[in-house]
Amino acid sequence: MNASSQGAAETIRCLAQVAEIFKDIALWLRQIEGVTNVMQPCSLSVLGRREDGVIEYGTGSGVGIEWYTDAEFSNGRALSFGLELSWDGGEWLVEPGIRITHREGQDDLIDLADRYAVDDVDMCASLLGAARQLAGMRDEALQQFRSWSE
Repeated sequence: MNASSQGAAETIRCLAQVAEIFKDIALWLRQIEGVTNVMQPCSLSVLGRREDGVIEYGTGSGVGIEWYTDAEFSNGRALSFGLELSWDGGEWLVEPGIRITHREGQDDLIDLADRYAVDDVDMCASLLGAARQLAGMRDEALQQFRSWSE
C-alpha cells in the first residue's frame, strides 16, 4: 500500500472509530429507564463557511460529517450527544456538544471546547479525543439532564 492510500485508510479508520463510539453511547442510552426512542444518525455534507462564520450546507468547497445520538424520554425532552467535523478554508474544526431538547428549543447541557487541526493526523487525534470525551461524560450528562428536567 502506498503512503497516500495508507493515510486515507487511517483517516477512514478514525471515522469508523468515532461511529463505534456513538453506537456505544446509543446502546447505553437504550438501557436507561424512561427512554422511549434512540436515534443515531450520521450525515455527510458539502458546505461552505461565509465570512460571518455561518455555515451554508449543500454548496461550497468544504465538507462536513455530523454524528449524533439522541435519546427521547417519556417527559418529552431529549438528551443529545453530538460531534461535528468540518473542513473549509484549510482548517479542520471539531465541535463536540451535549444538549437538551425541550419544547422551547435546545440548550447546551455541558459546554465543550471546539478543537482545530491543520492536517489529517491532528484531525483524527482531535476527533477521537472529542468522541472519547463525550462518551466519558455520559453519566454526568445524564445526571445534569435529570436535574434540568425536574
